Amino acid sequence: LIHEGDLYRLIAPWENTYRVAWSFVSADQSEALVTVVNSRFYHNPRFFLRLKGLDAGANYRVEESGERFSGAFLMRVGLNLSRAPHGTGESYRLHFIREE
Repeated sequence: LIHEGDLYRLIAPWENTYRVAWSFVSADQSEALVTVVNSRFYHNPRFFLRLKGLDAGANYRVEESGERFSGAFLMRVGLNLSRAPHGTGESYRLHFIREE
C-alpha cells in the first residue's frame, strides 16, 4: 500500500505548524493508510481530518476501532480525532478497509 498506493498530503507542514497528516490509498480504493504526527503540543478541542481519494459510494471500516463510515463522510466531514493523542512528537496511524 505504501509503495504502490497514491499519496495524499492531508495536512502540510507549511500550512499547520502543530500537526501533519498524509495517507496512502490503493489504486482500487479498497484500502487507505493514514498517518498523523504531532509536531508540537496544541490544545485544540476539535480536530476533524478529511481524507482524500476514497470511493465516495463505499463504506470503510477503521481496522483499529471497528468504526464504519462512508467514503463520502470521511472526505466531506472528516474523521473526528478530537480525542486522539496530541502531545509533542506523538503519532498514530489508521487503516481503512472498504467493506464489500
